[in-house]
Amino acid sequence: MERLRKAEWIHYANSELDMYVKFVNEQIFPKFILAKRSFDFSPSRRSSRGGMYADGPGINIAMHHYCKNYTGERLIRVYEYKSFDSSPTIGGFYTKDKYQKLDMVLLHELAHAVQYYAYRINMTRCKPHGPIWKNIYKRLREEFLNPHLGDQVALKAEYDDDVASITKHRKSTMPVATKKELEEEYGQININLQDGTYEDIVEEDAK
Repeated sequence: MERLRKAEWIHYANSELDMYVKFVNEQIFPKFILAKRSFDFSPSRRSSRGGMYADGPGINIAMHHYCKNYTGERLIRVYEYKSFDSSPTIGGFYTKDKYQKLDMVLLHELAHAVQYYAYRINMTRCKPHGPIWKNIYKRLREEFLNPHLGDQVALKAEYDDDVASITKHRKSTMPVATKKELEEEYGQININLQDGTYEDIVEEDAK
């Protein structure tokens, strides 16, 4: 990715994080500081992380996976972890906005950073995607992302039509793309061998 595009994405991410952290300070933990912000554009890096670092709470984002070859001109399905992907508040969604996939990841990983800060403050722990994290993530999603998502029913219908049309075209005129070819274009995916559709695999560094 060229330097100017990287600078654009980093500027956007930092601007969003400034707003998110301000909300955390005003609504959750007044003394919370996001001590580490790291943006990795390596094509081989697929997983992001939020948690506690040597300097304090921080995040490390695999930017290439969320920024490459995406202008916002096509409708995409953004997936969350399978166990809560169907949740209307913290689950996946459909979007044409080129930034909202990254927004979700920033909020997801920031929620982990706040979660681990809460562990230190309150001397308690739970699973990485347990109730403490889900509550923090829900509050962040409802404040910064969910109100800006489009009509999900209409977008799903449009997405399903697009998938059906593309699948039909592939079957009639083109050889089926290999998993390697699709991963090079879209990142790590699961492929439905019956209809040719595919979905992202959400990855995260081990906490």
